Amino acid sequence: MYVIGIDGGGTNSRATLCDEMGHVYALAKAGPVNQNSVSIQKVEAEFQLLMQNLRQQAPEHFQQVSYVFAGVAGTGKEEARLRVHEILEDLRPLNASIEVKHDGYNALYAGTLGEPGVVQISGTGSLTFGMNSQGNTARAGGWGYLIGDEGSGYALGRDALSAMAKEQDGWGEPTSLSDYILNQFEVKNPHDIIPHIYNQSHPRQHIANLSRYVMDAAINHDTVAQNIIQKAAHDLSEQIRAVVTKLFDKHQKVPVVLTGGVFTRADLFTPYINQTFDQYNINIDLIEPKLTPLGGAVIAAFRASDMQVNSGFVNQFIQTTRDGLE
Repeated sequence: MYVIGIDGGGTNSRATLCDEMGHVYALAKAGPVNQNSVSIQKVEAEFQLLMQNLRQQAPEHFQQVSYVFAGVAGTGKEEARLRVHEILEDLRPLNASIEVKHDGYNALYAGTLGEPGVVQISGTGSLTFGMNSQGNTARAGGWGYLIGDEGSGYALGRDALSAMAKEQDGWGEPTSLSDYILNQFEVKNPHDIIPHIYNQSHPRQHIANLSRYVMDAAINHDTVAQNIIQKAAHDLSEQIRAVVTKLFDKHQKVPVVLTGGVFTRADLFTPYINQTFDQYNINIDLIEPKLTPLGGAVIAAFRASDMQVNSGFVNQFIQTTRDGLE
């Protein structure tokens, strides 16, 4: 059986044509398809590029595809989801069914391989998404940096800047974060950082980039940085708990997938997260993704078509993409 999985993001998008054994026959890349940041005309053009590339790489397999799953950023609302569905209707293989969901499914299934659970996405922003065995879903976070994004790279960077400013003004603890930040912006006076931040058209990403210095400082025993990490872990724990308690029984063990740039050093956060859930007497299992979100989209395609992937799917999918398809 052949399926197409699509991971549609706000920066770039990927699609693959794959079978249940994990063999990848085609892989395509394109630009952003999030309707919150680009026009619908742009979205349509990027999906056309993805599907045309898959068709050109594997024309015979393309015609045999039975299911297309697209996990796409910015499709939380039904109107946006239907727009993507309509676009794919015109691009799909002739007999293929289509399902469009938001990209949280890709991230979740990349860790649980189609099983129920919760995913905590913490990159520039943060979002918690979960699904139980009845197919019920819930989410927390995802409010954006002006309202929320607790536990995100942006939150870590913002708190680092705040710690530097407090130290400069004389009411904060001394911290090595100040030196990290001054070196990053190549300035000597902390006040010179202000235009570097406020004159940016998209300051959120620049602030989020500072999160790596919080991790470095925490590893080097900087107390202020460690407190920032602990605060972020607490905020993430509360988001995860909100989703877990909505979907799962109290004594049910729930897999929680940790994904996103913040969790490149998951070891700094997991002790605090586990400690919080021990206090609440909630049983969770923190896990790393086994696949990329694109692999999660493929798993979603097979799950939607009521088919289990072969036991060797994960290793085969990773091997074929590692050989140069991704």
